[in-house]
Amino acid sequence: MGIIERTYGTAKNAPTNELLISSDSHVIEPAGLWQKELPKKYQDRAPNYGGQRPNDTPGGAQDKNKRVAEMAADEARDMFEIEPKVAMLAYSNYGSVRTPGSQRVAKAVELLHQRRPDIECDGEVQANVAIDYALHKRNFPFTRLTGPPNVLIFPNLEAGNIAYKLMRELGNVPAVGPVLLGMSKPITVLERDCGVDNVVHMTALTVVQAQRLARRRERTGL
Repeated sequence: MGIIERTYGTAKNAPTNELLISSDSHVIEPAGLWQKELPKKYQDRAPNYGGQRPNDTPGGAQDKNKRVAEMAADEARDMFEIEPKVAMLAYSNYGSVRTPGSQRVAKAVELLHQRRPDIECDGEVQANVAIDYALHKRNFPFTRLTGPPNVLIFPNLEAGNIAYKLMRELGNVPAVGPVLLGMSKPITVLERDCGVDNVVHMTALTVVQAQRLARRRERTGL
């Protein structure tokens, strides 16, 4: 949903303003998920998904990061049939730098473990450590991750947006998204400069989301 006369920020906020946020108790605001189509030589150690929240509002940040990780992991499992391994990114590794930002991410990991022990998640970790599992395991053998992560959670909107656009432009790595998480209806927002492939991919994903929501309503009556 969205038209070319709207800026991306206006278009992505419109569904929220129209009260289409899911009624699930753990969802307060939506988040975005991007799928990265990586070269084969990196697929054994690099993540396929990145999550971030599009409405970067202040307050309760560690709880928001936890909710984003939970929604992204559930989407990887339910939509893409991938068992999620989540890495929560920061500029420190397991408390190597103790600042409000790094401690917020560490707290989000702790909260997610308490709420969803079924989700494999660890952090806070730096991006290079998260992607290179051999380095991760060698330097931090106590990690809870049993293999390379396939879901990366960025600490805020700026970090996630910068990272995926650098990968796209400098590494020629296509990105499919954003897939909006935490919505009660199948809603898609396309960036103005997206290509035909992304339009096709996003249309297909939106159809699958609609089918999944319909099955859920039949099952639960909600």
